[in-house]
Amino acid sequence: MNSRVEFEVTGRSGNLIYAEEDIFAKAYVEMSGSNEFDMLVDVNGMGTWSNGESISEVDLIKIREAFKSWAQKSKYRCQW
Repeated sequence: MNSRVEFEVTGRSGNLIYAEEDIFAKAYVEMSGSNEFDMLVDVNGMGTWSNGESISEVDLIKIREAFKSWAQKSKYRCQW
């Protein structure tokens, strides 16, 4: 299965997007004012896929890990 993480931002907020084939899920992101973090990511607000189906706990874990991997590769310091 091909999955990807995308980052879209407008001003000081935006979304981290986890996409698989024809569905996706978004996590709200705010740029941080703290020296400790570059951005604050609300993964707890993710409840449904783009098609309206609930995101399972297994999928949430997979999405969080994909976001963390993306942040590390992109050199973003995130508060989850």
